[in-house]
Amino acid sequence: MQDPLIRKRKANAESEGEKKPRICEPINDQVTKKTVPYAGKPYEEQLKLKKEEMMTVLKKLTKEIKNANLKALYFLKKKIEAHQGYICDFAEVIPSPVTEKYRNKCEFTAGNLDFRTSKKNCLLTLYRAIAGVNPDTNELTLGFRVSTYKEGSIAVGPIAHLAFISDAMQEVVRVFEMHFRASGRKAFNPEDHSGFWRQILVRSNLAGEVLVIVMVHPQDLSTEEMESVKNELKAVAEANKIASLYFQALGKKQSGEDPPLQHITGATNLVEKLCGLEFSISPLAFFQVLYREKIISEITSLSLIL
Repeated sequence: MQDPLIRKRKANAESEGEKKPRICEPINDQVTKKTVPYAGKPYEEQLKLKKEEMMTVLKKLTKEIKNANLKALYFLKKKIEAHQGYICDFAEVIPSPVTEKYRNKCEFTAGNLDFRTSKKNCLLTLYRAIAGVNPDTNELTLGFRVSTYKEGSIAVGPIAHLAFISDAMQEVVRVFEMHFRASGRKAFNPEDHSGFWRQILVRSNLAGEVLVIVMVHPQDLSTEEMESVKNELKAVAEANKIASLYFQALGKKQSGEDPPLQHITGATNLVEKLCGLEFSISPLAFFQVLYREKIISEITSLSLIL
């Protein structure tokens, strides 16, 4: 089976002659569209669009429940009629009290801005100028993918312009991006499996403390070389007051569990205070704090818990 990245690029190359010249979008705009699809729309319109999406999901769920419970069809039809065509009522979308710097967990990929787009079909001058990165050096970037591997791109774009990322996360990305560049080691390339730096996972709490997991491809580094890498990362974390640092050497992905995380320095967990309680959050745990007390209040109300 042909590699999806190669297949996509081949298809693009074959269709070059049929396309008119176009101007590539600035890299920041590509990252924004990939991570915040409703960016630029008024918040009220965003809520309306989200409700429409959820109503579509509820409609699909209603159909699936009917098909899976044919013996209860009479009961289900009555329920659906009572709820205007849905299996249950749909409560209104609740606006978030926070609309910026709210994300408490992100994964940032190490990669490069990809300037291999055809000059025939893309005016690269504008693309390069707005991207703010020297296309001749093509520096390692720590950020978000602008596309997927299947869609034919492994390019990574910067995140400094994204409003949903906290100041603490922005600073962590900046610090580790500088360290990765200075190390002389390249970003991992999923196309040919070369390179070292894979990504960092960053999670933060409301107090502004940050936990970081640095993920690498070990390649053929010796034990001594790997220990040196970890010691350098430890120095970076301690110099920048990072609350917790973990390390994971992830080689060729195989079925089964990933290699264990190695705790390097700082606390083993982050502590989050919520509704008068303290939660100890492990590195890979799911812990949603957007809406915080608001979500708990709504769930309590619906559950009739006093």
